[in-house]
Amino acid sequence: HVLQSLRSYLQGISAPPRITIVGHSYGGSVALRLLGDDRLLREHRDVVELIDQAVLIAPLDFSLEKADPKFVRLSRLSDSKVKFAAAAGMLKQAMARTATNGTSTPGHLPREDVDRAIEILKSRDSRRAAQAMIQQALPFDLDSQRPDWERVEQLVAEYQNVSIPTLILWGARDETLTASMGYKLQSQLPDARLRVIERTMHSLPLERPDVSAAFIRDFVQTGGTAWSRVESIDPEVWEGRCSTGCEGPPSVEHPAILALVGGV
Repeated sequence: HVLQSLRSYLQGISAPPRITIVGHSYGGSVALRLLGDDRLLREHRDVVELIDQAVLIAPLDFSLEKADPKFVRLSRLSDSKVKFAAAAGMLKQAMARTATNGTSTPGHLPREDVDRAIEILKSRDSRRAAQAMIQQALPFDLDSQRPDWERVEQLVAEYQNVSIPTLILWGARDETLTASMGYKLQSQLPDARLRVIERTMHSLPLERPDVSAAFIRDFVQTGGTAWSRVESIDPEVWEGRCSTGCEGPPSVEHPAILALVGGV
């Protein structure tokens, strides 16, 4: 759907733009799929060829030995369980706990994010759509919670198709998807740079918005061509780099469309 939406949008633009695709967490795995999947590359070649950079923020790696319990619980949520949890106030508590567990600075989390997640779960259609996306994206049998190794190996092999310059951002204290996954992905993607942000957890765009924006902006402008492959970053050094001037495109010479693929 992302590629289809981009195709529809681009039809109304006379000059082909430069596209940078950005994905966080589950959204990062979506970005990996649409940039690596052989079938999608064939069917949407006209769009994919316009994507010349990617930024993956703590993306979900397909090569997992076991399914994340949070995804398993979400995939099994029924109408009756959601209604009971909402009536008892347990749903709001659970979603707030999940959100705060993803950051070392809970005060930076917008309340609207928790409210949006609650509304998704309370709506049968939205919840079932999220459950279908999880079941499609994760190469696991969610009943046995065992990986489908043939599917895992196929998805990992397709990482080699992601040939565009790629920036991977990861929180060093990430407890949802550990930073070791970032080092592994960096070694598997053909042209990737990894920046591990110290004292930061999983919700990096919310916890360190200035740092995230500064890195995306610099990467869009330079492509990271002169960057080291792996580096640990002190966030305080980068905090002020995007305090002003980040509202517009990186530069008039390098316009960019950021196709934002959000995490679940």
